[in-house]
Amino acid sequence: MNNEDYWKKRAEEREAEWTKKSKDTIEKELAEYYRRALSRITDDIAILYGRYAKDNNLTYAEASKLLTSKEFKQWRMSLEEYLDAIDKTADNKLLLELNTLAMRKRISRLDKLYGDTLKNLYRLGTDSENGMTKFLSGAYKDNYYKNLFDIGKTIGIKSSVSEVDDKKIRKVLNNSWSGKNYSQRIWKNTDKLAKLIKNEITDGFHRGVPINKMAKLVQQRMNVGKYEATRLVRTEMNYVQNKAALDSIKDSDMKYYIFLATLDKKTSTVCRAHDRKVYPVDSATPDTNMPPLHPHCRSTIAGNLTDYDTGRGKRTAKNKDGKRIIIPAAMNYDDYYKVYIEKSMSFSQWEKAHKKLTVNANKPTLKELIKNTDIKSCTKDDIINIGRNVCEQFDIKNKIGDKKALKEVFSNFREMGGELSPEQWAKGSNKITKQQLSEAFSYYPKDWVNYLTDSGKKLYTLITNRGFFSNGAVMANGKYYATKFPDYKTGYVSIHMTGMIKTTPYHEIGHYVEYFNKDALRISKEFLKARTKDEKPIKLKKLFPNVDYDNKETTKPDNFISPYIGKEYTDASEVLSMGLQAIFEPTEIIKKIEFIDNNYKKIYATIEDDIEFLHLIVGLILKA
Repeated sequence: MNNEDYWKKRAEEREAEWTKKSKDTIEKELAEYYRRALSRITDDIAILYGRYAKDNNLTYAEASKLLTSKEFKQWRMSLEEYLDAIDKTADNKLLLELNTLAMRKRISRLDKLYGDTLKNLYRLGTDSENGMTKFLSGAYKDNYYKNLFDIGKTIGIKSSVSEVDDKKIRKVLNNSWSGKNYSQRIWKNTDKLAKLIKNEITDGFHRGVPINKMAKLVQQRMNVGKYEATRLVRTEMNYVQNKAALDSIKDSDMKYYIFLATLDKKTSTVCRAHDRKVYPVDSATPDTNMPPLHPHCRSTIAGNLTDYDTGRGKRTAKNKDGKRIIIPAAMNYDDYYKVYIEKSMSFSQWEKAHKKLTVNANKPTLKELIKNTDIKSCTKDDIINIGRNVCEQFDIKNKIGDKKALKEVFSNFREMGGELSPEQWAKGSNKITKQQLSEAFSYYPKDWVNYLTDSGKKLYTLITNRGFFSNGAVMANGKYYATKFPDYKTGYVSIHMTGMIKTTPYHEIGHYVEYFNKDALRISKEFLKARTKDEKPIKLKKLFPNVDYDNKETTKPDNFISPYIGKEYTDASEVLSMGLQAIFEPTEIIKKIEFIDNNYKKIYATIEDDIEFLHLIVGLILKA
């Protein structure tokens, strides 16, 4: 059994273990809380009837009949007149009439009874919350440590692991992953239950419902409340289990997890659709691609070392009769249902069909890997993974600077070579810079030219002292808009250059891409954040005193091939621009200046000196 098979098996075992624990502990506790609350409420109703019966020397049945009968419904005189008449005549029937009318009024208001009901339900809510908090805290801690142990046992723990303390548990339990956390849902359910019971009691007295029937109606409402409480604890337990698993997967430095639906006749449609799918850890979202996806959800997750599922090993399921069976891990829900539930397909038929599908398909092809990576949801690590595979397979390091060779390699995965139409250029654009940008676009993905088409913007380019990209049609100094264009703010983007430096067009198109493709910018920012963690900004002017940098230009230099890569922007970066320049039009880049032997010495670097950066840029070329 390989690592991933082992983790899947243990995830399924823990789900079964904690489902049993839930039934044996917290669900029994909740049932007892509801039983006690029901007993107190029905007792209060009975006391109300009983006290009246005792005061009037009546049986329980007689009291119930009188209180709900049509007799004694109207006050025939004032309270003082009743008391005076009773005092003078000692008429027991008149006393009964007074007590009945007084009791009716008391009941109609439901003052004491409803107040006592609220007290009982408040106690119920408190007991439920305390019980669930204790149970879910234990579930999180147990699942986190056991999952971490299972991972460490097979591949080791690659990063530091923090202890599960009360603060961490509170953070997990307080997360409103489905709009409200479990505590809020408990009290929402309790408030709902209080209103329903009040309505039953009020309506019951008004309609003359006998006490035994009223107690039954209240019991029915309490049973619904108990069911909702049980559903809540099972759903929250599933969330806590999977959150613990996810946290342990993250702390083990794993990047992916696999979704595992419980295979039986009860499996929901939504969980079937996710069964065996692999997702990046950073994209995990309960109620979306991580269980629970619905109330009573039983699906689990397990760590995955790759962004695809090998389909090796075994997994557990249930057959038509509900008996536990072992099936191939590669079998998805639809095939499982055909073989073991419907029996419309034999196992040998499935096996034969599956073998055809999986010939040389244990690992997806590079094309499949790139195609199946969604730029809108992927992480920097997914992009780096693409770049790593392409660089290794096509020896990109030895093709750096060879634009034709690079274009040929990248053409295996997306259409390369963009060409701007005459209509896409702004009138008055400089011929030299137009030519330079056209050449750069001809080696870049064709989709990058289409950003202009899709946005309805035109490209404006002029000769300037220093190359830059800007939104809108701006003058060469970048300080003023080119107001000769009616829609100069919204209808254009500008790339202005010196016309002398070969690297500039390849560089500035990087800014252009990050401007139009916010996911490319997001990934660049994510890369910067990871590489410059805990660094403090420093002025570029301090690092390079002889370069004409502004005092406001700051960077987090990391160990980049150029500190300029870490330059700080709000809605931009130098990641893609510097990377494209370094791959397509490489030059010696000044990494730092050191003072050696009373002299300043320049230290140079190329993109080959930062392989992770190279992989990221190649990945962005293929997905941005």
